[in-house]
Amino acid sequence: MKKQNLLKILVAIIIIIIIIIVLVVIKKPTNNTTEEQGEQTEQLADVKDHNIQKEIYGFSGEIKKIKNNVIEMTTLIQLEDESEEPIKTLIKANVSDKTIITKLVYKEQENTEEPIEPVETIITLEELKEGDNISIGTSENVSEKIQNKEEIDINYIFLSVVE
Repeated sequence: MKKQNLLKILVAIIIIIIIIIVLVVIKKPTNNTTEEQGEQTEQLADVKDHNIQKEIYGFSGEIKKIKNNVIEMTTLIQLEDESEEPIKTLIKANVSDKTIITKLVYKEQENTEEPIEPVETIITLEELKEGDNISIGTSENVSEKIQNKEEIDINYIFLSVVE
């Protein structure tokens, strides 16, 4: 009778250990899935894996970081085959003392067919911040630099704001 009780206790301990292992294994992928979902919201494509447009002189995007006169921004780059969806990628852009940074303020108007003329103001790089949506322009074709993940030199930055 004592052997049966000992055997029952041993089986119960083994079952408890198996349940704990199963719970740990099941819980771990759930955490990874949550992390992967967070990454998917900001998943960026590698431009080297795609045929991007052959001529690019400007684009728009969101500032992710500004450091030492370099703006890191996410942007959509159009592919050579325009029937394909653009790819979202990270671009690094150099801001020089010759870069013109302009804030365009649009006044919100209701029920009008007249074109809205923005108020244009020259601003400094320090007035831009992470999360701003900007448009940039260059005087040279930067397609190859984007393809090679090189920093690009920019001539114009436009920050558009609706008030």
